[in-house]
Amino acid sequence: MATRDQIAADVRSNLEDAGVTFYSAADVNDAIQDAYDDVAVMSGCIQKSATLNFTSLLSYYDFSTLIPDYFAAVAIYNNNSRRWMHPDSRRSFDKVAFDWEIRTGEPMFWSPIDSKRIAIMPRFVVATGNMTVHYRAQADVLAGSDTPEIHIEMDSLLQQYATADLLDQAQEFIKADVWWQKYFTALMEYKLRIGRLALSDYLPTLQMR
Repeated sequence: MATRDQIAADVRSNLEDAGVTFYSAADVNDAIQDAYDDVAVMSGCIQKSATLNFTSLLSYYDFSTLIPDYFAAVAIYNNNSRRWMHPDSRRSFDKVAFDWEIRTGEPMFWSPIDSKRIAIMPRFVVATGNMTVHYRAQADVLAGSDTPEIHIEMDSLLQQYATADLLDQAQEFIKADVWWQKYFTALMEYKLRIGRLALSDYLPTLQMR
């Protein structure tokens, strides 16, 4: 996998700017970071896990304050019951019971509420134990020698995005469009691949509930 500096050199080659005459190092590095942020969010390629304690009488958990690089929950494992919590919608919760927010017991279900929070049902009166949250993470800030957490076959995504972005900034819109088309086509392929891998990881265990 290429480092950020190697990706920057590839971007300059695409731009025919190897002499650093038009685009500053900061411009190129910022474009690569924007690319990495976008790929991580759109594809879900960076997946991590964190163990969080259950909280007494709490139905809504703000994962963004509990997990620094949190972007979106993928699956939640209840370490007390040793079972995966079932993902559902808040509308389904309302159909099960209008007062689901105050139902108590061992947490069995979870639902995303917005980009930060998830709801669980039921909730503990006196919390014990913890849950393991498997989540899509935000991208780290890259330094020059860092390698992005992207599959080696897809590292061209960052140079495609950065090249297109910098051409847009230079108002070379027709040239930029060529690179955007390459980027979006490859990104959709990568997103589908990540989705299939995630299903193969979680679906069999979820079906065993």
